[in-house]
Amino acid sequence: LEAVQRYIRELQYNHTGTQFFEIKKSRPLTGLMDLAKEMTKEALPIKCLEAVILGIYLTNSMPTLERFPISFKTYFSGNYFR
Repeated sequence: LEAVQRYIRELQYNHTGTQFFEIKKSRPLTGLMDLAKEMTKEALPIKCLEAVILGIYLTNSMPTLERFPISFKTYFSGNYFR
């Protein structure tokens, strides 16, 4: 698990303003895993949702790893964002 964290950290955050990978949350898990495999080949900087998909892909062979959903709510300029 530490190796997975280190790998994702080394990819760094994508500050370019360009989206390198299109993540559609409605896409089946198998399609997202194919995209994650492509991410490992390209080794480009990633954003948060891409890191989540990549984390699932890289830990898929760890059946004892417990996963749980989380969400975030941000307040900015009088608006809430989820």
